[in-house]
Amino acid sequence: QDLNIIFHDLKEPTDKQAEKGEKPKLCYSYVQGHKLPNLFAGKDKEALIMQEYEKEFTSFFNITDFNKEKGQLIACAKIGLSPVLLMANIPSFNQLQQSVLISLFTGLQES
Repeated sequence: QDLNIIFHDLKEPTDKQAEKGEKPKLCYSYVQGHKLPNLFAGKDKEALIMQEYEKEFTSFFNITDFNKEKGQLIACAKIGLSPVLLMANIPSFNQLQQSVLISLFTGLQES
């Protein structure tokens, strides 16, 4: 029903910065949305959240927490060496949904 994803992204330099020789910088971005996703540049809040879950990014896909009563899911994933944090409000989370997400992130890892 509601999804937030935090991930590593490259911030390209402006034309003036590129003229001075600056290179793209690694930063966090996040996607947030209820029905339609919106992409935003991450700030300190996103960096702190990613640091909090840093030890959970050990496999392609890892369910960190699922609270059935509140319908809150937190999952950590990796694409290559890049961590991806998924936070979702969902009414249920079954084995089929988990298998699809594991397959998706495994496929992204291998491509």
